[in-house]
Amino acid sequence: MPANPRSARVASRRQGVVPVAPGADVVRAAATAVVVFAAAVAGVVLTAAAAVTTPAAGAVASQVPFGLVPRARVEQLGPGKLLVAARELREPNFAQSLVLLVDHGPDGAMGLVVNERTTVTLSRIFPGLMAAAGPRAVAFLGGPVTPGGALALARSPADVEGARRVIDEVYLIQTRLLMEEWVSREPETTRFRVFLGYAGWAPGQLERETELGAWLVMDASADVIFDPDPDTIWGRQIARTEWRRAAR
Repeated sequence: MPANPRSARVASRRQGVVPVAPGADVVRAAATAVVVFAAAVAGVVLTAAAAVTTPAAGAVASQVPFGLVPRARVEQLGPGKLLVAARELREPNFAQSLVLLVDHGPDGAMGLVVNERTTVTLSRIFPGLMAAAGPRAVAFLGGPVTPGGALALARSPADVEGARRVIDEVYLIQTRLLMEEWVSREPETTRFRVFLGYAGWAPGQLERETELGAWLVMDASADVIFDPDPDTIWGRQIARTEWRRAAR
């Protein structure tokens, strides 16, 4: 996940990832963030190159024993859904992750991991806006595909011109001009977040992973996507999901 280069190309054509600067520096920092996250949650050691390399098809599904966790219905999948990684999911890039699905259809699926902060500051991504970006605001790691490119999510009760609505109050930004505009007026990450890279699935792959129990599927909300404590949000969401299943 992403399943293969084809899925990455499909998602890239549909979504338009904005190149970020300085490119090589940001890519190295994003790759390092993947390695640190993987080692922390899965107890494995990866190289930076391995962290950003497209995994083979079925890599995520193979990490979950068949039938070990309750399966979500494939029919629940769609844009605006939140994928909650099952406790048993051990795939290094996605263990303990929350993924907002922004695209899903016959050509595959695309999402953004919303709970993994990097050490890459927005001032490094947008060097012309260093004063506006501030020293503390950092980007998130959206997934292993194209870590040298950026997408953004904005929270707004009103329509955001030039952006695509994903769910109520949450809009996907795909242009540098609009990203820079939001960085200038929303330097913190409570209403605007930049993501390096994204997650992609080949046709049918996400459905298969969901059937095997790798993902629990929930309705996404702006409060969850922009939770002020992303480091603990997975634990709270997985507990909430499991409680709901037990209460049925």
